[in-house]
Amino acid sequence: MLGGSPDDRPALVSLDTTHLLVVFSAGTDPGATGIYNIPRLRYSVIDTASVATPTCQSLDPRDDVFSTDNSVSQLSPSAVRGPDGVYLSWRSEARAGDAAGDQIWFKYVGWDTTLETPLDIRDPETLIPRVCEGSVGDQRTPELALVPAATMPPNGALAIAWDDYSQSQGTQSGDPDVVVHYAPIHARPAAPLKIVTENFTGADGSPWPAQWHSVLTAFTQPPVTIQANQGRVIWAGTGGTAINYITDHKALDVEMFTKVRLSPNSATAGFVARMIDGPQPSYLAGRIGDLTNDTWRVYAVIDGGAPITIAAGPFIGPGTLAAAFTVWAQNLDFFMRFRVKTTPSGIYVAIKLWLSDLPEPTAWTAAGTTSDPTILNKFGNTPGRFGLLATEVVGRSSTFDDFQATFYEGANHGDPALPPNSGVLPRGSALYRECTPDMPCASGEACCTGAADCATGLLCSTSLNQVAGLGSHAQTCGAAHCTNHQLDPAQGETRVDCGGADCPPCTCTSTAVRGGSGYASAACPGGIGDADCGTSADCLSGLICAQDLGWKYGWSAGSDVCTPFHCFDRVQDVDEAGIDWGGSCGTAQCPPAGSNRCTVSCPCAKGFGDCDFSDECTTGLVCGPKGANFGVAYDVCVAPHCTNKVKDAGETKVDCGGADCGTICP
Repeated sequence: MLGGSPDDRPALVSLDTTHLLVVFSAGTDPGATGIYNIPRLRYSVIDTASVATPTCQSLDPRDDVFSTDNSVSQLSPSAVRGPDGVYLSWRSEARAGDAAGDQIWFKYVGWDTTLETPLDIRDPETLIPRVCEGSVGDQRTPELALVPAATMPPNGALAIAWDDYSQSQGTQSGDPDVVVHYAPIHARPAAPLKIVTENFTGADGSPWPAQWHSVLTAFTQPPVTIQANQGRVIWAGTGGTAINYITDHKALDVEMFTKVRLSPNSATAGFVARMIDGPQPSYLAGRIGDLTNDTWRVYAVIDGGAPITIAAGPFIGPGTLAAAFTVWAQNLDFFMRFRVKTTPSGIYVAIKLWLSDLPEPTAWTAAGTTSDPTILNKFGNTPGRFGLLATEVVGRSSTFDDFQATFYEGANHGDPALPPNSGVLPRGSALYRECTPDMPCASGEACCTGAADCATGLLCSTSLNQVAGLGSHAQTCGAAHCTNHQLDPAQGETRVDCGGADCPPCTCTSTAVRGGSGYASAACPGGIGDADCGTSADCLSGLICAQDLGWKYGWSAGSDVCTPFHCFDRVQDVDEAGIDWGGSCGTAQCPPAGSNRCTVSCPCAKGFGDCDFSDECTTGLVCGPKGANFGVAYDVCVAPHCTNKVKDAGETKVDCGGADCGTICP
């Protein structure tokens, strides 16, 4: 490990009588240039009673800007011991073009030697100063000091000081001023929950980290490996099931969270809890996947027997609305959450799944409380293992990352609920209100926290923060069309949500033509109706790149287009004129003539295709692999008796001939 800035100094604070916390900047080389000139914060707990060499770990930011940009320097750490833990502060250097300049951050760190990991760094950092105008320009060299409770009752306070270059202290502002904020310390509740995390860091092909153990069905080569710093389960030569559990903990009440990606259909992923070791394991579980003819559910397995369903979710069968998941969900990132909790009426088990760039839904995908005596006798009072579950056919895979479990160790009961996990701290929540409903702001004025803080017709967003000179952290009032994810040329926009008199300037320098190859890209993401895109990473957050659906927005039938998620849910909702068409889903209800495509909004008649599901056929027909009977090489809509493998209803051969099934019989 190389040192940080030569003039930077570490922060050192006592945790207890035998432990010290040191926080310091270390040189990093995120661009692999061979020059380690980007200081980033590291920390180490030093046991003064031990001769063991201390280990150093990264103090990674959760802020939604810096968590994705490791080229921004962190330095000037400061620390002070409070009555209930340690408080840290540090400086981040300015990002190129950011009016906020250098910024000061503040973070609480817990210390509890009764926990397996005594140092708790889960609290998000907070932006200092917490006023809008005070964050312009540079804030540097933070220092912390404890104000005792006798001076500032009831719990004391922190004095937070820094060199301030914002010129926000009036006409006599210095360059810099020394600014001090006083922050009252509030009593913090005890944290009885334990937490386990896993980021699956390791060399490609290596086993999962040592805290995991796998219970596998027959396999030709180890299916559980690390790939691209993610935990993957893939079956080669045969299909199977892998139960991967944390080895050094058992619990009754547990909540787990993970990111998951499913390969093309026939992959499932989920969780296990209260798993009891043995030749035929017993466990509670929940699973979700893109396997056709499968029901998402939470269930129990006792001594390796058949699953006992506790609650069922959607059925992924041909022709069902949920079956669309097997098509569009492949290789997209999702979040999953799983909860097992003892209640007065039994054991509550629940699982939910949502797209990673959408808000977490309130409702669970499948949830239920079981009072089945067989399940209660097996699992009611027996702490068990917990972890991840994956079931695949040959060549399919499930990939996991950012695993987190919160639980009560052993036979202890309690609510294990985790707060909604976005992985980062939205910067807008770090600011005190400047605009208010009583004094709403015009476009680009001060800081807001919601539309009620803005004048009529304006929305509160980050779209104008840089134009207003407030920096990347700020939310300001701006025109609604600058945040609607659509290109509005009538409002002067030259690309989606930028350009013209109201919106920020466009930064994309691409000369690609809208509707043509390469228009939407990771560097110049597309909005609703923008084509052509290659993957969902080429679209703005909340949109997906839909294959061959450019025709809905007036582009060629084979073009891929950025589209909202609701345009695939096979329900008329949001601003749609019909099921999955109209409004933000595009104005075209039916594909162009000759495109050989059926849709739920424009179903096909008998003998026509290409269809994927039966709801893409007119009433009374089903989608089946009978194109050859009609002289085409794709699935078509036919009468149900044309797929029942019986010669009936006027057929001249099994499922062929007659009035319904096509006349080209093998």
